[in-house]
Amino acid sequence: MGLVLVVEGLALALAPRRHGG
Repeated sequence: MGLVLVVEGLALALAPRRHGG
């Protein structure tokens, strides 16, 4: 399950505010 980590990384990079940061 590497895609999951990639997707999460991209999500945080594109929308870090979504993570609450």
